[in-house]
Amino acid sequence: MSDSPYKAIVPETLSNADLLAIGRNKMANERTLLAYVRTFLSFIVAGVSLIQFFNVTSFVLLGYLLIPVAVIIMIIGIFRFIKAKRELDNLHK
Repeated sequence: MSDSPYKAIVPETLSNADLLAIGRNKMANERTLLAYVRTFLSFIVAGVSLIQFFNVTSFVLLGYLLIPVAVIIMIIGIFRFIKAKRELDNLHK
């Protein structure tokens, strides 16, 4: 996964259309991060709700499982955002 799809692009040869496409990719990257945040918050709320409102052991365990899963999802989202941001920033300095 270390191979960047952008490594063959020479930044000095980019046209205006290419620069606009880079801008669109940066905005798409930000929207993707926001989707990760939304998923993180949903899992946290679901986990806390299951813990607080149910006395059934299986629901409580599921609630305790959802909270670390939410944290893992958020960490993955942040790392992917940073990686894509660096690759896109290297194209246009």
